[in-house]
Amino acid sequence: ELLERVDDRGDVHKYSEALGIEHILSRKLGSLSGGELQRVALCATLLKEADVYFFDEPSSYLDIYE
Repeated sequence: ELLERVDDRGDVHKYSEALGIEHILSRKLGSLSGGELQRVALCATLLKEADVYFFDEPSSYLDIYE
């Protein structure tokens, strides 16, 4: 639900699996933790398939044990 509307090539599954967030895709944004939101934002960014990405503190709020 969060990202599936923008996915026409099946990439949501590929990136969400790589980021370990496939289990949260059906949840509402307000129910996600800071780290989960960061991963969803990263997944949405990767879906754009740009030539270059610039990140400012991409690991902020991420759980080091995840």
